[in-house]
Amino acid sequence: MLQEDIADLDTSSPCKDIYQNGPSDPVYQLYFGTGDSVVALGAYENLMRSNKEGVILRCDDIDGSE
Repeated sequence: MLQEDIADLDTSSPCKDIYQNGPSDPVYQLYFGTGDSVVALGAYENLMRSNKEGVILRCDDIDGSE
């Protein structure tokens, strides 16, 4: 059942990348270290479901990593 849900994810979804690559992915390691992927998925879900009124989501490279 979980595999079916993963297959249904949008191919551009960050969640799909987390499910497929998890802590072995360099971008995952940059933001989440080598911790459990459940933490990363929870952070993503909180971002998507939270009240974003008055919040600015930045797409520039504020941490200088790229």
